[in-house]
Amino acid sequence: MQYPPNHPTLLILRASSRGFTLLELLIVVIIIGILAAIAIPNLINQVGKARESEARTLLGAMNRAQQSYFSEKGLFASNGSQLEVPVTGLKYYQTDDASLFPQPGVTRARSVSNRHELAIHSYIGGVSYDTTNRTFATVICRSLDMTGLGGSSTNVSSYISNYGVVAGNQVTCDSSTTEEVH
Repeated sequence: MQYPPNHPTLLILRASSRGFTLLELLIVVIIIGILAAIAIPNLINQVGKARESEARTLLGAMNRAQQSYFSEKGLFASNGSQLEVPVTGLKYYQTDDASLFPQPGVTRARSVSNRHELAIHSYIGGVSYDTTNRTFATVICRSLDMTGLGGSSTNVSSYISNYGVVAGNQVTCDSSTTEEVH
């Protein structure tokens, strides 16, 4: 059946086959932009948390190795070579020089600064032994700011008091610069 050029059925068919209007496309682009604005910050935050797990895992292993070392020798290791914890292959963190810990029983994992990477927190961990109760106490502390737990401090007592773990009979996080993580 042929319709005349101005027949209503032919006009409806032509109108429906023209595609999307500019307004419809604009609305779709705006919706996608809103969804991306919500999702991208959450994604970036999750990537940062995943990278920080490298430091928590390393410091947990170092804390357990310090406990083992103390059980065998009666004192904490003063350098990384005394512990049997591999610290090679770290991608986002660097540890203290294997030749010297800031204090026996205390280890830190500083974030490696890279202007193209996400900012991540630095961490510090410590172990203490309570001779009265014969128990170990361990702690892992995260820096409160993204600048982290400082560069290389040569003054050990200043380093400990300024960057996280308060040592002694009991290790705790210094609440002015760090927070305890579990």
